[in-house]
Amino acid sequence: MGLKLASTLAVMFLFALVYAVVFIIGIWFLPSNLLGLLLMIALTVGIVLIQYGISPLIVGWIYRIEWIEYEKFAYQYPHLADAVDKVVAIREIKPPRMGIIHDLNPQAFTYGWSKNSARLVITDGILHYLDDNEQRAVVAHELGHIVHNDFILMTVVFAIPLILLTIARWSYYTARFS
Repeated sequence: MGLKLASTLAVMFLFALVYAVVFIIGIWFLPSNLLGLLLMIALTVGIVLIQYGISPLIVGWIYRIEWIEYEKFAYQYPHLADAVDKVVAIREIKPPRMGIIHDLNPQAFTYGWSKNSARLVITDGILHYLDDNEQRAVVAHELGHIVHNDFILMTVVFAIPLILLTIARWSYYTARFS
């Protein structure tokens, strides 16, 4: 399975899970009053939290990631390990779990639940097409996502429009079917 297809499937699965559960349960089973709306919002937040909890598991399941022990990573890619070591020392975080996807599309990403449970993944394309300085820049950029807890930030950023959409859909269906 190609990297692009795997990415698309992962995102589609997560969106389908959130929308299907929240809207089907909320629209068909909850009362059409303020209590129903509050329950629907609570259900939406609950689904987002579940998604936050299982997303790293889904990413790990969909991608074929070869996990590398940090010592082996440092031996094979000393220039990248230097960049990781500097950030880890300055920011006082655990080194991320390092992984490689054997695909020539130049991609890099991080995922996890927090900065101390993070995973940093690069593809063979990064190692093949970029020089050492560019590779360091990519890894440093990804480490920035880890340091700033972008996992949590993106969950909140995703939740806000979903809650607003839930309110809008609830209002529409309540007005239409009450």
